[in-house]
Formats: sequence, structure tokens, C-alpha cells
Amino acid sequence: MIRTDLRGESVPGAGILIGQDQRRWYIATATHLVREGAQEARSIAVQFRWLQTPVLARLARAVPRPPDLAVLTVERSPAIDEGASRLSLDRLGSPEGVSRGDAVFALGPA
Repeated sequence: MIRTDLRGESVPGAGILIGQDQRRWYIATATHLVREGAQEARSIAVQFRWLQTPVLARLARAVPRPPDLAVLTVERSPAIDEGASRLSLDRLGSPEGVSRGDAVFALGPA
């Protein structure tokens, strides 16, 4: 669960863990959850189901509609890493078969 403060309102949404590096986890979500026009959300909190409290996230990149895609980052911690290590992740394809300009389709509610 992702919750943002956008235009003074609490806005709920969802995201998908899409990767990690040595310092951060990366989460894909919708741009309309974290930005409206030029205004970015004042705060972005991610609630992992295995943690008691939400953690703060930062907006790394946002692409307006379409495709309405944003990437958030969350700093890695032992608690996040331990819970994420128990997730079952599937690879839907091979990154070697993807090229710049290929079509991308979003799944989920509109």
C-alpha cells in the first residue's frame, strides 16, 4: 500500500517491487498517485505488509499520461530486506529481448 499527501488530501494506491541495488528498493506505481501537473506529493509512504509502520519513499521518476508510470525508491534496511527475501518473484520475460521503443502494457485497474 502506498499513501501520498497530494493537494492536501491523503491518496491511497498500490505499487510493485521491481528491483533493488545496494542502497535502494525500486517500486513502480502510477504517476497520478504522486504528481498532479507540476505539483508533486508532499509525502509518500509505503506500507510493506511485514512491517508495523510505513516507510518514507522518494519519487525517482514520473512519466505523465500515458503511460502514467512512476518509480519510487525506498532506502534498504535489514527489516525491509528480510521481508522482501520471503517474496516469491516471477520473471515474465527476458530483459535481453526488450529494446528501446518496444510497446509496454500496464495491467490492473484503470
